[in-house]
Amino acid sequence: MASQAHKNITPLNVPPIPPEEEEAIIHARATNDERPLRRLIKKYHTFTSLARASPLPPAAGEGMSKDDARQAFLVELSSFRLLMQKNVLMQDVEERQVKEYEQERERIENKHDETRQEVVNLKKGLEDAQIFRRRKIEYDVVAEKINTLPSRAELEESISSLETEIESIQEDQKATKLAMENRRTVFDTLVRELNMLRLMGRDNTPVPSRPLTPAFPDTAGPGTPLLLDDATSRDPTASATTSSTSPLNPAVRSFEPRLEITPPSKPGLGGLSSALGVDIRIKEEGEEGEEEGEEREGPPRDDVEMGEVPEEGESFLSVSGLIPRGKRPREELEEGEASDGSSDLTELPEE
Repeated sequence: MASQAHKNITPLNVPPIPPEEEEAIIHARATNDERPLRRLIKKYHTFTSLARASPLPPAAGEGMSKDDARQAFLVELSSFRLLMQKNVLMQDVEERQVKEYEQERERIENKHDETRQEVVNLKKGLEDAQIFRRRKIEYDVVAEKINTLPSRAELEESISSLETEIESIQEDQKATKLAMENRRTVFDTLVRELNMLRLMGRDNTPVPSRPLTPAFPDTAGPGTPLLLDDATSRDPTASATTSSTSPLNPAVRSFEPRLEITPPSKPGLGGLSSALGVDIRIKEEGEEGEEEGEEREGPPRDDVEMGEVPEEGESFLSVSGLIPRGKRPREELEEGEASDGSSDLTELPEE
């Protein structure tokens, strides 16, 4: 019977499977368990083989009957159905897991982007903080230097005081220049007037010309008295010679003008004395003789010219400045003049 059944089965011509489908089948077989499917196929072939046999029931002890094969096939089919449902459920679960995984991946990517942007912002904030800190340090250094300086009010006050001092100094400088110009002009006028006065007392007879001493002789050393008649001051006999040759009364001493300086309280020559701040007097030789008798009673003093006795407190004008009477240096005394200073060699022995 079995041999006849095998003879009646004709072979099926199965078309070749493409390589892609074959690879998919191999992959499915490698990943899926085919044992339940094989058991189901085996039960199915058993049932079909019994169903095609004779319709008579088999004898006792000859094997599985048709109903038993059918029942075994149904049980195997139910178990395979349950397995397929289980696979479907597992597939649904896996799909949900895949969706959750995709969502989690997207969330992680979004968080990664947010974290990256946050890192960029933090980096920028760090750079700003570093710049602010560096500027703050520089500001602290500058503020410390500024705090060591005085305040604005003090600086303005010092500037105003300096400007006031500068203005006062400039005014003083202008006043000093003006005073110097005025004094120079007055002094030139004084020298000119004194030269005129020196020539007024001389007679009209021709006399040998002699050089006049300038107002400020260059050859004179410091401290040399300012004498208008250089020849008279250098030669004590010049006055007598002039008086002897003059046609006037020889008993009268010739007019010898001289320059004396007294304190400003005494009367002088008006504008000249007020401009120079001193008193200038011109005295004749006759007046000097009258004063000599009175002055000889007092202590001896130095003479400016021979036969001339100065008053107390008077000074004479020299190139180096005003020199009080009695303060002339010993080396400036002319020939024939005596000094009020004494020494052991010049004192006379007591009788």
